[in-house]
Amino acid sequence: MALDVKNPPVWLAKLALSFKGQASRALRSSPGEGMLKVCLLSDDVQAFSRACFDARHSHLDPDEKLHAFAKRRDVVRYARDRAFPKFQSSSS
Repeated sequence: MALDVKNPPVWLAKLALSFKGQASRALRSSPGEGMLKVCLLSDDVQAFSRACFDARHSHLDPDEKLHAFAKRRDVVRYARDRAFPKFQSSSS
């Protein structure tokens, strides 16, 4: 079945429109810029996570807070290693 260029199917026209909207935002101009964006997002998430942890555990004394943070870190590492077994951390 030949495709009529002047009258494309609705799904194809929507796909092209969606791609045009995403193309300028989704791709970085270089791999270095992409890695920088990943690092900045990671730092933001880590700072937000730490602020939430501090707010939730503000009633604990410093030793209990350290223990709770280490426990949380171990749970996160376990979950990460289960989800991505190929990339297990050497510090676990």
